[in-house]
Amino acid sequence: GESDHSAGRSCASAGRPYPQAALEGSAVSEGTVRPDAGEGGHRDDGPPRARGRLTRAAIHLVDRTPDWLEKYQVPIALLGILGGVASYWFIDRQPGLAAGIAMATLAGWALLLLEALVLSSLPDTRWGRAGTGMFQLTLQTIHQEALFFVVTFAVLSTHWRSGQIAFTGLIIALTAIASIDPIYHLTLARSRIALLCFHALTMFLCGFMALPIAFQEPLDEALLYSIGFSMLATWPLLFRVTSGSRRRRAAQTTLIVASICVGLWTSRSLLPPMSTKLEDAAISRGFDLAAKEPIGASASFATSELGDAGLYAYTPIRAPLGLNQGVIHEWRLGGELIDSIPMEITGGRQLGFRAWSHKLNFPDRPEGDWTVTVRTPRGIVLGSVAFRVVGAPSPDPGG
Repeated sequence: GESDHSAGRSCASAGRPYPQAALEGSAVSEGTVRPDAGEGGHRDDGPPRARGRLTRAAIHLVDRTPDWLEKYQVPIALLGILGGVASYWFIDRQPGLAAGIAMATLAGWALLLLEALVLSSLPDTRWGRAGTGMFQLTLQTIHQEALFFVVTFAVLSTHWRSGQIAFTGLIIALTAIASIDPIYHLTLARSRIALLCFHALTMFLCGFMALPIAFQEPLDEALLYSIGFSMLATWPLLFRVTSGSRRRRAAQTTLIVASICVGLWTSRSLLPPMSTKLEDAAISRGFDLAAKEPIGASASFATSELGDAGLYAYTPIRAPLGLNQGVIHEWRLGGELIDSIPMEITGGRQLGFRAWSHKLNFPDRPEGDWTVTVRTPRGIVLGSVAFRVVGAPSPDPGG
C-alpha cells in the first residue's frame, strides 16, 4: 500500500495531476497489496488499467468536443432555426412539443448557472484547460441555439408598423453576435461582465418566450417572472467577477442588474409578444355574431356611415393552447385615447381567438386618422389596426 501513496506524492511534487500519472502507469505498481484488501490481500492489476482507459477516454472526449461543436456549427445553427419555426407553428397543433422545446432551452440555461463554480474548481491542468475550452464553445453554442429559437418567435410576432422593430433588431443583432465567431470572441469572450450581461438578456428572452407556452402564464406575468429570474440568477455571477471590496462589488453588481431591469420594464411596449400575435385585424360597419366575422370591412369610413350602428374592431389573436390572456382595445384618434375596452381571450385556435369590440359613441368631430391598439393590461402591444374617418363630401353648388 505504501508504494501507492508514495507514487501519488511524487507525481504531485513533480507538478503533474494524478490523472496524468495514472495514464503513465506510475500510480500503482503491479501486484500491489492495498491496505483495504483484507487479511489475505489480493493482486490489484485490473482496476488501474481500467481507470487508465476511462481517463484516456474522458480526456479524449473533453479534447474533441470543441472540435466537434465547431465542425458541426452550421448544421447546429440550421437545426436551431428549423426548431424555432417548428415550435412557433406547433403552439396550436402540438403544444406539448412546443413546451418541451422551450423548456429544454431553459434547462440548458439552468445548467449554465453552474459555470462559474465548475470553472473555478478546475485547476490549471490539462483537464482544466480542455474543460474551459469545451465550456466556452458549449456556452456559445447554447447562446446560438437559444437565440435562433427566440429570433424566430420575435420576427413572426413583431408588429412592423410600431417601435417593436427596434427591439426585434436588437434580438437579431444578439443572434448575429452569437453566430459569428470573431465578433463573439472579440466582444464577449474577453469581457466576463459583457458575457454575463449577454447571458442575462438571453435568459430573459427565453423565459418570456417559454412561460406562456409551457405554463400558460399571461404575458404580463411572464415578463415579470423572466426579468426577476434572469436578474436574480445573474447577480451572484456578476458579483464574482467585479473588483474591489465586497461592499463595492455588491453596489456595482446591484447597479448593473437594476439598470437592466429598469431598461427591460420601461421598454415593454417595444417588446414583441413572442408567443402571441395579432392576425388579420379589420374595422367594419357590421358584424356577424353567429359566424364571428366582420361585415363591410374597410380602411376608410365617412362620418355618415358611423350612424347609430358605430364601428366594429375585429382582432383575431393567436395564442398558445390554454392561455387565458386579458387584452384591451384602445381606440385612438390622432394618438389621443378616446375609449378603452377590456376583454379576455383564450388561446389554442389556429386562426386566432376572434376578439372584437363595438364602438357606438364617437366625438362630435370624428374626422381623422384612427387606430385600434391591442395591448395587455401592463402595456405589451400585440398589434394595431388603422382606419380613417372622412367628412361627407360638400354638395355641388351647381347641382
